[in-house]
Amino acid sequence: MGKYTLFDLCSKYDCDIPKNLLSAIENRDILKMTDIEWFDVFINMKKMQRITVDKYIRIMSNLYDSCFKDDIISKNPFDSIILKSENILASMNKDIYVSPEDIDNCIECLPDKIYGGCLVRLFYEGAQSKNDIFNLTLDKIDLVTRKIYFDNYTISMSDKLYKAIVDYNDLEDYSREIVIKKHDYRDVKLLPLKQAYENSFVKILDESNAVDNFVPFQNLCKRIISKTGFTQARIYTSGLINFLYSKCDDSLSKFEELVEENDKYKTPNDLTSELFKQYANEYGAYDDKRMLKYRYQDYIRDFKQYIIGRS
Repeated sequence: MGKYTLFDLCSKYDCDIPKNLLSAIENRDILKMTDIEWFDVFINMKKMQRITVDKYIRIMSNLYDSCFKDDIISKNPFDSIILKSENILASMNKDIYVSPEDIDNCIECLPDKIYGGCLVRLFYEGAQSKNDIFNLTLDKIDLVTRKIYFDNYTISMSDKLYKAIVDYNDLEDYSREIVIKKHDYRDVKLLPLKQAYENSFVKILDESNAVDNFVPFQNLCKRIISKTGFTQARIYTSGLINFLYSKCDDSLSKFEELVEENDKYKTPNDLTSELFKQYANEYGAYDDKRMLKYRYQDYIRDFKQYIIGRS
């Protein structure tokens, strides 16, 4: 954490962080955490009552205020509207499974439907990380077979992802809102896009002050994902659930047979079904380093409710 550890800050400002919250941030550099990163922390925790969320926000906001007054930080991330308790609770209390309709609706509400919509659909249909997308080159995208070849896995494009990829490739301009500091107005500036590097699929804003092209892309991904109201983990894992269901010929009874012996486990290392492992591996979600996201049972439960409600 640089000059101060979390323990240092808690001791310095007599701050008692509840155990549940502490376990989620004890290995983080909170002096560098943004409002979006804090938002992800909250909605990745177990569902909480509003009084608990308000308590956590108050504790951390007071700690940041103290740091701000001592010039340790330049701003308090909890001043952001993103971290208002009503916004956190609205996302936290949604079903953890993200349905195709949820994805359609959240993309429709994005201010950048083409750029943002493509990235959201990539995560929903199997792209595992921002780094994987950033390293994707145009020759790895086959629009004829509708396959995308990442380094360690391959994903198939749905009709919607195919269209999103085509629209993204044709995209030339991207509107970005710039907030002019120390002035009481906002200026909207249209910046041209450029490839992040030669033969890159990813396009970034053509800003001369960008030293590492991955950084602006990573930040843009974070902003887009935060505006969907879901986390990247929820989007990706929900896509895996969809994939498993398709492997069961869209049959709920077959799906239940597939997941029945796995529903008490959290990671592929715990799973005993060889067929489940085969499908997870095909999706790219099963290797030495990648695990199914936590709350696996909740995804299965919510998905089954979604299928039953749709029928």
